Amino acid sequence: MTKEHLLDNATFIEIFSISSEIERARKVIELTEKAKELKCQREFSRMLKVYEKELANKVSFDNEIVIKDIPLNGLHLNSFTCNNKGIFKKGEKVCYTPVIICEILTNKETKNEKVRLAVYNIRTKKWETFVVDNKCLTSNSRILRLNDYKVSVDSENAREMVKYFTELKNENINIIPTGECFSSLGWNGNDFAPYNNLNILDNADDFKQIFNSIREQGEYNKWLEIVKETRKNKYVKLAMATTFASPLLEKLNVMPYIVNLWSSKSGNGKTVGCMIAMSCWGDPSTKGLQFSSDSTLNYYMKVASFLKNITMYCDEFQKVRSSNLDELVMTLANGKDKGRLNIDRKSEEECYWNNTFLFTNNEKVTKENYGEQVFNRIVDVECDGVVVESNEGNKIVGIIKENFGFAGKIYIEYITKVGFKVINERVQKYVEKLCNDYSATAKQAVCIATLLVANELSQECLFPNEDNLTIDDIKESINSKQETETWRKAYRYIINDFTANDNHFDTSYTECWGRSADYYYEVNKGKLVERLKNGQFEFDSIKKDWEKNGILEKNSQGRYATYTKFGDLKKAYYVHINKIEV
Repeated sequence: MTKEHLLDNATFIEIFSISSEIERARKVIELTEKAKELKCQREFSRMLKVYEKELANKVSFDNEIVIKDIPLNGLHLNSFTCNNKGIFKKGEKVCYTPVIICEILTNKETKNEKVRLAVYNIRTKKWETFVVDNKCLTSNSRILRLNDYKVSVDSENAREMVKYFTELKNENINIIPTGECFSSLGWNGNDFAPYNNLNILDNADDFKQIFNSIREQGEYNKWLEIVKETRKNKYVKLAMATTFASPLLEKLNVMPYIVNLWSSKSGNGKTVGCMIAMSCWGDPSTKGLQFSSDSTLNYYMKVASFLKNITMYCDEFQKVRSSNLDELVMTLANGKDKGRLNIDRKSEEECYWNNTFLFTNNEKVTKENYGEQVFNRIVDVECDGVVVESNEGNKIVGIIKENFGFAGKIYIEYITKVGFKVINERVQKYVEKLCNDYSATAKQAVCIATLLVANELSQECLFPNEDNLTIDDIKESINSKQETETWRKAYRYIINDFTANDNHFDTSYTECWGRSADYYYEVNKGKLVERLKNGQFEFDSIKKDWEKNGILEKNSQGRYATYTKFGDLKKAYYVHINKIEV
């Protein structure tokens, strides 16, 4: 070390960047001895006192940010200074927390700008990083959100902190690195997060529990041994196929769908079977990838959009209130959040997902009044036997809670290697067979076909020499074209309703709806519309299909309702409905 080097500003910056008083004292002693050797002890001592005085007055001695282990070197400021004591401006402390911008990110999906901040924890002497929206740094109110990340910002210093970040960013525009980020797990181009380390999730902190759950833990062979044994049960195999199908949907342009493992009997191992399935991807416990069924609709949508291409598993789905069930099921199957305006009256980023949903339940999810679009994307599987033996359940759960997360990465690598064009051809073969031989609707056939192919793919890379999951294993869950048609379900509903209320077709009854004959009903149109609405059907939506299939007859004026009267009834509009088998 030369005299010039010893008396350089960098030497004194290094001294006062040492947070430990003891270590700093040792460094001073060491350099003092060096100054003696170089015969410049007086100059060194004088410079040391000047720096000490400047620091005591809270005036920074250099506008370069030099803090131990800083994630990004070379950052400079103009009117502000940042050191291990905090952020300063003209000798006055602005913030007690040292914080810098270490990366500028552009969200590949939304094109919005994000920034990665690094905060120096004064207690632990370590840097912690997190990603926030750039808007958080440009508004006096939004910047207060940094308090959640241990940055001491309040209403008093918010304005100056906004100025600090503006200066820091603009003064170092050529130094701060840039990159891309994403808002969800799953496919981002040809990469699948979180298995590709280059993928940065800008909201991983918001879903920390989920993000941290998708990992490998324990021993792969221990997991594989117990899972192979449980896969002898077709319901376990089907639950696992549901999770393996999830990454296929986006690549094959298949809409989200729900697989509901249901049984009126409790204690038959449905939950354990689904936990085995989720252990392919990560921690299958309630602290990990097992979600509660009594959450809000907004929670379901936010979690689904974060998982995006990874299965969302909800246990005990019967907990969902019946008043909320229809909307929830339809929203999840739709794959898209409702549009909203934010506080600035601008459209918020919409949530999207394209994954499978795995439910356990005490009953079927599908209801007669569901529309064809949703009805086609629910696979209700009745577990009429045991899924996992009760005396084996605790043992299995104990193993998969300690050993998990290996299969997902292996599976993703394999299907990428096989190629989605080849996979789609395999799916289409099943679709054709399901439609032709089992009268399945095209939409549900695609769902079931992806389950069967996903199971085959998993066997090829994880579970060789197994018996395949076949169409016959799941044929009871196939909804035929006739069962899913809305007009047909509406007609069956109204005929059952009229039969249960046959007294209302007695013209002498106080509240008469019309009249009934051997082969038809003549029913008050207003009452018909009302009764259909009770079953959540709309007359105007089904009347043309009813006419086409011989249920309705138009009058001579080409109308469905005729203005007439029966017996002592007042004149009204009546609709002629034929009694036929559909």
